[in-house]
Amino acid sequence: MFAPDWLCGSPTHGGHVDAIGSGARLAGPVPLIAAAPATPLRTAATRLRVTRPALQALLAFAIYQAVFVVGFARPLVAHLGVPQVREYWTDPNFYTWAMRWWPYAISHGLNPLYSTQIGAPAGYNLAWATTTPSVGLVMWPVTATFGVVVAFNVMLLLVPPISAWRPSPPRAG
Repeated sequence: MFAPDWLCGSPTHGGHVDAIGSGARLAGPVPLIAAAPATPLRTAATRLRVTRPALQALLAFAIYQAVFVVGFARPLVAHLGVPQVREYWTDPNFYTWAMRWWPYAISHGLNPLYSTQIGAPAGYNLAWATTTPSVGLVMWPVTATFGVVVAFNVMLLLVPPISAWRPSPPRAG
């Protein structure tokens, strides 16, 4: 009824035992499957898989940026050095001032959260204002190189796509 050991092999050398665990062997040895050798293409694919979420996130950001520029920001791109967004209103003027204030205060050793340039002579506590320090500091090289109007317009180009973009969360485990 059952094949002898020499025909189907033992459980330690490629044979099976049945699902119930009675010790009866099934006919025929199980062929050993060799692992595919590691090739340069296979290892490159493994590395690509590791960085794939980062590439997907950057691709998503590039798509958001392109759609925003094509759909909404073409006039702004054509004239980066010209004030574009209602410069006669208070908010854009305050943001351009704040973008210049943060680098100035840090480079001169001043308290960036207090300024006597606003509300003179007593000054103003900027902790109560929306001065966007991160934008001012990130745009510091653009402000220093091209001026605050170009930095403000570049910021207007980058902020909506960055707001829409979210990198992939890290995988658990």
